[in-house]
Amino acid sequence: MICPHSTKASTIRSLRYQRKLKASGLCTQCRTPREKYAWLCNVCHEKSTYRIRRCNSNAKTNVIAAYGGACVCCGETERDFLTIDHALGNGAQERRLLNNGTGARFYQSLRRRGYPKEYYRLLCMNCNFAIGHFGACPHNRLNSTVKELQLEKK
Repeated sequence: MICPHSTKASTIRSLRYQRKLKASGLCTQCRTPREKYAWLCNVCHEKSTYRIRRCNSNAKTNVIAAYGGACVCCGETERDFLTIDHALGNGAQERRLLNNGTGARFYQSLRRRGYPKEYYRLLCMNCNFAIGHFGACPHNRLNSTVKELQLEKK
């Protein structure tokens, strides 16, 4: 996973050095012996995994904050339930054409583009699933039914 703090030049230099260490049978971070087909020893692998997860988690937190922090349909604010929705319904097409990826890579592309709000919105997983599979969210149907009932009473 690419961390936003690395540069292309530093990554290239680092990869050359890591290949030399791997060929010599050493961990590419701490230079201790490692398993045959791995780049890192077990300790460094755990540390690296933790750093990547933290970086990815921070990217998601920043995107959620940039898009308002709550589902635009139902108001859900639990971070683990929130996701980015393609407001125009063109997510698969965009992934094929732009190769923005998913997860942290997608969040980084949103950050680079200045968090465009006209093409993306923040939804909870339930609302996103309902819109994707049924064409509308039950919250919107319930809200429209309540509005119709209110209009009939008047």
